[in-house]
Amino acid sequence: IAFLGGLIHHTIENKRFHEEYVRLHTNALFLLEPGFELGPDGVFGGFDEATKKYDKSKWKYVLDEKGFAKRAASLDDPNSVFQHLKKHYSRYTPETVADICGCTKEDFLRAAEVVTSTGTADRAGTIMYALGWTHHSTSVQIIRAAAILQLLLGNIGRAGGGVNALRGHANIQGGTDHGVAYHALAGYLGIP
Repeated sequence: IAFLGGLIHHTIENKRFHEEYVRLHTNALFLLEPGFELGPDGVFGGFDEATKKYDKSKWKYVLDEKGFAKRAASLDDPNSVFQHLKKHYSRYTPETVADICGCTKEDFLRAAEVVTSTGTADRAGTIMYALGWTHHSTSVQIIRAAAILQLLLGNIGRAGGGVNALRGHANIQGGTDHGVAYHALAGYLGIP
């Protein structure tokens, strides 16, 4: 999660995100109810340590008179989903990612430049994951972070973009569904 968190932080801090896509196709401009907060260490506000449960009463959008989520005028609005997202991932600096992941800051930044170079008119990127992510204790957060990153880059809904689960079984979604497995073409056709 640290590496993906670092990619999200890098994407936002260096304005490498696809702003038009983010504004039009995500909830980034939606306003959150006053009182929504992030707690320490990325734990959302309203967490009760004694019961290990959240009070989610403040986890709502501000609604208009018709019941639709109100939108901020810009991504800079402090009550927008975007600004809360930015704050949530701000702790994943290149130095922190390097420390957690065991790489150098420079190696992380090189990888971040490659990843964030996608999502342009002439490039799209996909994130493919397998059992290492789905069997991890924080698998939901890891896959969610990958989806957030791809949304920021505008890589969802584009040819060659997205988040793709790779499975090793022929009877479920697999690498050959996408034509990305080294030994097979799309449709499970063997390489001649």
